[in-house]
Amino acid sequence: MNCTAILNQLVSACHYISYLEISAGSTRNFNSIRISHTNKTLLNSQGSAETRSDANDSFFIKNNRKFQLILIDGLHHAEQVYRDIDNALAALATGGTIVCHDMNPTDYQQQVIPRSQRIWTGDCWKAWVRLRSERADLDMKVVETDYGCGIIRAGSQNTLSALPELEWGAFVKNRREWLNLISVSDFIALYPLNGKRAFKKNGDSESHIYYGSPYSSSKRLGHAYNAFVSIVPRPTDFACLTDADAVFTIPNYGDLIEQAVNENPDARLFTAKTNRIGCSWQLDRNAPTGDDMRQHRDYGRRLAGSHGAAVLIVPREAVPGSGFFILVRKDLWSEVRFKETGILAVDNDFFKRAVRMGETILQLQGIYLYHWYRGGNSSDISHLKL
Repeated sequence: MNCTAILNQLVSACHYISYLEISAGSTRNFNSIRISHTNKTLLNSQGSAETRSDANDSFFIKNNRKFQLILIDGLHHAEQVYRDIDNALAALATGGTIVCHDMNPTDYQQQVIPRSQRIWTGDCWKAWVRLRSERADLDMKVVETDYGCGIIRAGSQNTLSALPELEWGAFVKNRREWLNLISVSDFIALYPLNGKRAFKKNGDSESHIYYGSPYSSSKRLGHAYNAFVSIVPRPTDFACLTDADAVFTIPNYGDLIEQAVNENPDARLFTAKTNRIGCSWQLDRNAPTGDDMRQHRDYGRRLAGSHGAAVLIVPREAVPGSGFFILVRKDLWSEVRFKETGILAVDNDFFKRAVRMGETILQLQGIYLYHWYRGGNSSDISHLKL
């Protein structure tokens, strides 16, 4: 099992849909990761060690996205690997994983800097051991394959009692403890293919979805949204907010929404498709153009049958979005909250601020709502004056 296979095992087991790779030049691994190309980012800096180091650091300074899976396989110098890991941790989505290649060199010459042979890991292991001595809040293991594939997740670990002397002889003697080595079979047991994270019902320890169409007679729509989400019990529970003139077109919409949440356990903000809306990226251009509900129900059934619980990552440049359907996890709402005043653009503002803080929006491809939306006259705002 090589590093690419390790990454794809994590994609399958954890249902990851976003990926960042810090590379040393090759794109072969990047192209082999089973995630949509539009949801993958490659940081492939070239040139001197100093130039590549500056490029990596510059990327993370400007970046405000979160990634579920990150590979660190760039400049194989301990100091840069340490910085790459530190930066990657800040860009890691909740429940995400960092994979660090070349953490377990098999002989002295493999890890000597400057490089003197074809098979070369650099001294990446020194950055790993340093983190093993500093970070009790991480779960760190190295899979004993392909010169060592380090796995980092949020969690806990027993840190090394003190930062050891980082020299080759001591590493050879303490390799298993310092790296926290596990076998390939142990890794597969931890992350089985097609692994499922159970979506538990109300009364259990995971998530539940609460549906509502908040209303405010004082035209303070954001206040009504906030009041509704505030009574959702737990941080991992969801509020599904729909406009009063938006209608689900299939009877089992809740099953598909639950499945989507189950298959994307780190996602906290979803939207859907509709027939009429101001934001073009939420508009299904193949939807019926009239108001015959039988046509919309037939279309919704066909869409659900074709796409099921599939999702698409919404490009950052497409945001803001409209709020005919907002599925938001309470912990994200606690960080963003809807603006309290006014009725127009409350939804747009919420989406924009969520994306600005690095949140990813997923669009449910099999959930289609019929939306009256001013009867097709987008300039008619008379209902806002009642």
